[in-house]
Order: sequence, then C-alpha cells, then structure tokens
Amino acid sequence: NENQEYPLLLVRVTVGKPYYLCNQKPWEDPGRRQMEASCQNGTYHSVLGDRIKCSGTYREFIVYDNDQAYPHFIVWYKRKS
Repeated sequence: NENQEYPLLLVRVTVGKPYYLCNQKPWEDPGRRQMEASCQNGTYHSVLGDRIKCSGTYREFIVYDNDQAYPHFIVWYKRKS
C-alpha cells in the first residue's frame, strides 16, 4: 500500500493424514495427477513435500479441499531497508 506495508496471511490448516514425498521432482514421480487422486479418493488428506530433506529449503503442505484451510489472521508488516 501507500505506506509500504505488506499483508501476510496466517492460515490454520488441517493436514490430516499426509501423502509424504521427498522426491527431487514430485511432479514427475509420482506425478501431479497421482498426488491429487490420492487426496481426492480418501486415501490421504493432504500432500507433504519435504523439500528440507530433498534440497535443504522448506516443507510444502498442499490441501485440495478448501474446508481444510482457514485464514485466521492478516498481519501487516513493513520491510526494513
């Protein structure tokens, strides 16, 4: 905005039983469609991409049901120069 403030959404997410992946290229193995299908057919509730284990960066959580994520807070912050 005009005050150089930026929004950050703090979201509560119900992960349930995650489909755990630590592959370098999960979009190829097992593939996007298989990840989606595993959550949509009831086997799993979410996908956990463990990028920390694969490449030392971060963990990625993916949910396919909108009811599993709830925007709880909006935090406004300013970046230090």
